[in-house]
Amino acid sequence: MAVTLPGLFGPVFSTATFIGYVLAGPVGAALAKLGIFLPAFAFVALSGPLVRRMRSSPRAGAFLDGVNVASIALMAWVRAPLAGAARR
Repeated sequence: MAVTLPGLFGPVFSTATFIGYVLAGPVGAALAKLGIFLPAFAFVALSGPLVRRMRSSPRAGAFLDGVNVASIALMAWVRAPLAGAARR
């Protein structure tokens, strides 16, 4: 995530790692980085069975399909201005 949106997330991850390092050395830096990333991984792991169950429902499955299409459309919409800015 930090690589794809460096201006948004990069400073947060770097700052957490730096503070962890200042407070407890390399172990603190590693724990701070783990504390930043672990909640997202846990959420994905825990929501997996729920998403599978939701997919079996026609209404919830249609909603998830719409969320997928909307996220792809949003990424495509943002890609054009980013590509233009990168060429400058």
